[in-house]
Amino acid sequence: MIKKLRRRFIGMSMAILLSAIILVSLFVYFLAIGRINEQIDDILDLIIENEGTIPVNEEDLEDPEYDIQNGIIRLGKEMRYETRYFVVQYDDDNKMLSTDTSYIMTIRDRDARRIALKVLKKRGESGRFKDGANVYHYKKKEFTDKPNIIVFMDISSRIWMISEISLYMCMVGFIILVLFFVMLSAYSEREVRPYIENMERQKRFVTNASHELKTPLAVISANTEMIEALNGKSKWTESNIRQIERLNGLVSELVTLARLDEQDVLGSLQEVNISDITRDAVENFSQVFSSKKIAFDYYVEEGIVVMGESKTISEFVTIFLDNAAKYCDPEGVTILTLKTVKGTRCTLRISNSYKEGKNVDYSKFFERFYREDESHNSQKKGYGIGLSIAKEVVDTFKWKLNIEYLNDSIAFVISFPSLSKNQNGLRTIDKG
Repeated sequence: MIKKLRRRFIGMSMAILLSAIILVSLFVYFLAIGRINEQIDDILDLIIENEGTIPVNEEDLEDPEYDIQNGIIRLGKEMRYETRYFVVQYDDDNKMLSTDTSYIMTIRDRDARRIALKVLKKRGESGRFKDGANVYHYKKKEFTDKPNIIVFMDISSRIWMISEISLYMCMVGFIILVLFFVMLSAYSEREVRPYIENMERQKRFVTNASHELKTPLAVISANTEMIEALNGKSKWTESNIRQIERLNGLVSELVTLARLDEQDVLGSLQEVNISDITRDAVENFSQVFSSKKIAFDYYVEEGIVVMGESKTISEFVTIFLDNAAKYCDPEGVTILTLKTVKGTRCTLRISNSYKEGKNVDYSKFFERFYREDESHNSQKKGYGIGLSIAKEVVDTFKWKLNIEYLNDSIAFVISFPSLSKNQNGLRTIDKG
């Protein structure tokens, strides 16, 4: 139990930290990308407005948008020499008129015309173009009184810089995760210890109280039987016996819960023929359904073997059959099927008529001591523990449990892997 809680605590903490790191990293990444794109667009606009060049002097930057000290562009006088770009002018028929590659060393005039022709075929005024290992951000501008212009700016270094920053952020995030995991592993047991101790005290109380209750219940039962032997049965003695049976059932289920919590069931798993166990449980409940005038159909595929524990699985199947017998509509139908569905994947499905099941929160069915009748005055026997025990078994064996509601019927569907299968099934129908 301690190991399980530690793993869950560490896993949840690591997931939260990883989510935070990813969110922060994405925020920084997109913030940087946005800022760089904004700066690139401003530089390209500046070049276009100055007919393919970057002004040399500060006083040439008359537009306040490009104020070097306070505006968007903050690269200073060296911007002209740090920006690598080339310019192509063309007419309305996309005929190349002139090229200027004096501000970039890796592009010749014929390369500039080739790239420009490819870009002019694309829609939109701006975008990116990859040529070999280089990436260019371009912007077009059409004029009515002078040649159109398209400016290409080499942004390969910026892309490389963003990639490097992203890599470093990933490395830092990984290192943080590793350090956090090491520290959390070292201190997690101390953090969960109070919770574990509280749970252990509760389990000891349940176990001790269950055993302590058995003695007075046995005495009351013996005294009631003696009264009946001396004075005959009465409604009072019969009421006492019913309540004693209810308390004995409650004690038994509490002991089962404690046993599931305390024992390492996974450490004692063995091969179990769930087909035989299910068939035995079905035969035991056939008379119960018949007495309640409930039609009971079942199909059990032979030879299905699982890794489990016989007594626990028997209680598991019995819980669902008992639940179906209690809550099936009068003169309704209960159906149980156990079969292979995909390869070695099997399902146990128990359904029963349940017209009141619409708009019900089925997740609460597995809460301990939950009863749909909140007053607990329902004439249906039970304590709201059975399905919680079944859920504990499913979690222990790492099976899957789903609830379906269709055509006024509720179905509990348990999916689990089997070790072997036999397609020769046994079909028995008891109409009650």
